[in-house]
Amino acid sequence: MKFLSALLGLLIFVASLIFALSNQQSVTVNLWPFDLEMTAPLYVMTLGALAVGLLVGSFYIWLTALPHRFTARRLGKDLALLTAKIVELEHELEPHRAREKDSQLLLPSPRWKFWKK
Repeated sequence: MKFLSALLGLLIFVASLIFALSNQQSVTVNLWPFDLEMTAPLYVMTLGALAVGLLVGSFYIWLTALPHRFTARRLGKDLALLTAKIVELEHELEPHRAREKDSQLLLPSPRWKFWKK
């Protein structure tokens, strides 16, 4: 899986490099409500827009996963408490099991069978 991820990252890097080398002409972008004008190479504008989209999407995913992380953390704490309680009860039960094992009546296994070989 790591190899596949590294290969995919390398392919994306090479594609971005080829795109940047082949699109170096200047582009002017107007941001309408702010009366702002920017001039930069086409690859900077395009890859910048992709980077901003990646950051906004990552932040959105992080926000939507937040309740699940809180629930997982709470359940992890509950699991740790219950595990400690089980261990405590097992230690309390050991003397009773030992006493029960000593007083248990052991019967011999039957020597007869209902079927023929």
